[in-house]
Amino acid sequence: MSRKSIERQKLNQIQWVSDLQWLMANPSGRRIIKNLCERAGVEQSPMTGNSQTFHNIGRQEFMRDVMRELRMVALNNVRVMEDESIAQEAINRQAPDDVPEA
Repeated sequence: MSRKSIERQKLNQIQWVSDLQWLMANPSGRRIIKNLCERAGVEQSPMTGNSQTFHNIGRQEFMRDVMRELRMVALNNVRVMEDESIAQEAINRQAPDDVPEA
């Protein structure tokens, strides 16, 4: 590998880390990542009893790789995302009838 190629690779890595940090610092970015995790079924069983299982495992593994990388560069904001997700789930669980009247 040439020196320029190595330098370019380092700059690309720095830019990638910066982009991931920016994404996770933004509430919209955290919602996007959470949605992608849900769509990939990261917290669900991949087992279907047929070849769909392999597809599910691949989707989950991809998002797990993304999450590992995000934890390395933006751990605090990953935790913020998790807290926001828990709070949103609590809001979503409340049925309209459960909301106290003023």
